[in-house]
Amino acid sequence: SEWLHLLEFAYNCHESTLTSSLPFKLLLGFVPTSPLERVARIKTPHLTAEATTFLNDLEVHRQDVRNSIAQTQEA
Repeated sequence: SEWLHLLEFAYNCHESTLTSSLPFKLLLGFVPTSPLERVARIKTPHLTAEATTFLNDLEVHRQDVRNSIAQTQEA
């Protein structure tokens, strides 16, 4: 449940095989900027080592979710 909101965001940013569109695009008319994209704009010297580790871990989890969604849709 700790990562559910991130999974939902990743899912809504991924093209659906049923609609051939992004859920965010259908619901909102645009794809919102992800929190990671916002943080990436911050110069890294301002981030603590703990924050950098957290962001790296978060990106790994997001990539895993993208890969899982892609594999599921290919099946």
